[in-house]
Amino acid sequence: MMRLILGAAAAIVAIVLLVSPRTDRTPDRAPPPTAAGSGTDPQRSAPQESGGEATIARAPTGHFSAPGSVNGAAVTMIADSGASLVVLDRDDAIAAGISIFPQEFTGTARTAGGQVRTKPVLLDSVVFAGIERRNVPGAVIDGDLPMVLLGQSFLSRLSDVSVSGDTMRLR
Repeated sequence: MMRLILGAAAAIVAIVLLVSPRTDRTPDRAPPPTAAGSGTDPQRSAPQESGGEATIARAPTGHFSAPGSVNGAAVTMIADSGASLVVLDRDDAIAAGISIFPQEFTGTARTAGGQVRTKPVLLDSVVFAGIERRNVPGAVIDGDLPMVLLGQSFLSRLSDVSVSGDTMRLR
């Protein structure tokens, strides 16, 4: 069941990138900031990032998950190298201080469970296993996820992500 949910979520992220309206940005820029954070312009402030290395053991489900936070709100995350973005559901988004108004869900994605509305966001802070990255592109889905999906918008900003046996190393 978890694989079906994660597969559907990865499909959502891929479709979001294809169907999200692009009227508010150019191809060279990230989505504009939302109520996700402090109100500062992320393109003018230098990101303050922390954490050098982390090692995560594979869970009995076969996935790599760890505690983390989004904009300071505690969440459980699963590393999903097939997801393009960090993806939150409505409840995690609200806990992270992200506004959730119906008119803000401007994209749609088709999943195995049907169609879901999406909202692009720029996350002030994402922390996974003690490693922090700032101004991370993400998406909120108008649906439920068992945990936050940690996609390439975070993972690609690390110098190395490797798996050996049942251990994932992040640097």
